[in-house]
Amino acid sequence: MSPIYPWQHSVWGRVARPDLLPHALLIYGRQGIGKLDFARTLTSFLLCSESEKTIPCGVCASCHYLSQGSHPDFIEVFPLEEDGNKKASKVIKVEQVRDLGERIGLTTHQGGRRVVLVYPAEALNVNAANSLLKTLEEPNSGTYLILVSHRPGMLPLTVLSRCARLEMPLPKEQEALDWLEANHVSKAQSWLVQAGGGPLLALELSMGDDEPVRLVLLDALCHPSELNVVNLAERIMHVDFVKVLTWIYKWVFDLLAALAIGSVRCHAEEAEALLRLVFRIERIELARFAQKVIDRMRTVNHPLNVQLCLEELLLDYRALFVSRKALLR
Repeated sequence: MSPIYPWQHSVWGRVARPDLLPHALLIYGRQGIGKLDFARTLTSFLLCSESEKTIPCGVCASCHYLSQGSHPDFIEVFPLEEDGNKKASKVIKVEQVRDLGERIGLTTHQGGRRVVLVYPAEALNVNAANSLLKTLEEPNSGTYLILVSHRPGMLPLTVLSRCARLEMPLPKEQEALDWLEANHVSKAQSWLVQAGGGPLLALELSMGDDEPVRLVLLDALCHPSELNVVNLAERIMHVDFVKVLTWIYKWVFDLLAALAIGSVRCHAEEAEALLRLVFRIERIELARFAQKVIDRMRTVNHPLNVQLCLEELLLDYRALFVSRKALLR
């Protein structure tokens, strides 16, 4: 059984009512705050045989089947591994949704409820999203569809309009820090900032193997005039591209903050370097570069050559500091 985190208790009280729960629910919010765990607990609750409980009991046959991944009335839809490729696909394909439609047409086990969990919902490709509409519009009695997303703006309006929406709260900073410290995370404040306030993401980052690569990137961004674009791109291209783009975006965010208010948020340890850099940069050029990073993040699921994309972004970043006006200073 997945946990209900301290910052989710008030939300749980609003949804733990199967008689009032909508048949299609979109759970959304910041990355790393426990949305998927919450959805799994809600799934356990809906399928639990102990109907008088306000949380899943964890010991009945239904809860046992779920814990073993063998419940006949629980269906998960998520990006699968490509044939012959150990890496998971970045999209949920139409064939998966069509298969879902066939499965929910069958009678449920012992005539009980059925729960479908779709995550991340923004991974639905266009055809898959369209194929899901009929299921969202005309669900079988006793069937609940739970969609989980931290980028709901990427979902088609046709899908959004057919789901009730539940925004998951971002925990208060001290609440998140207490949780991280209870999970033995050192430098919790720094990791929480890097995770944008999401404690679960902060925990994941603190346990990851990519921190040395991030530090190499930050050191290079601190010294743009010495930046070797090709060499740096080769060193960081093997890290998840979305993660690298997020690192670059947070750096640019702090540059913009340094220009606007003279302080930084995400990189306290590099604050001196950031404040020094902003005196060599044009605000309009930095804003354009920030938009380019955002645009690249929006299209990251499309096929691309990661090394070339990184080289292009790094060249553009380096160019920010060699503008004609900067050279005249």
